[in-house]
Amino acid sequence: KVRLGSDNIYDSWNPFGSGNIRDILVRACQKFEWFDEFSLSRSLKLITNGVTPLDDRGNRVWPAIGDQGNLVLTDAVCSAEMIARGKEVEIVISNGFVMDKKDRDGY
Repeated sequence: KVRLGSDNIYDSWNPFGSGNIRDILVRACQKFEWFDEFSLSRSLKLITNGVTPLDDRGNRVWPAIGDQGNLVLTDAVCSAEMIARGKEVEIVISNGFVMDKKDRDGY
């Protein structure tokens, strides 16, 4: 399994970028030429521990009853738009609690 990550606010392994995990995902999508909506939506699992809202056939698989209460909210119509258009994360919910803006660097 492959995942993307950052070791802190700024990634000390690479001097470029903000350390924001979405920005790291965008660079991966550009590098591997995942430009279509399907590829972009599938790439989301690289930063979500393998979780995507829809399976490969478009069936909703997340969220489900009993899932952990971790999510981000952004002004995008789909995950592909959030990734490709760089939509800012507006709200982060971790373990069911809304994170204060100062505590959510990297999202």
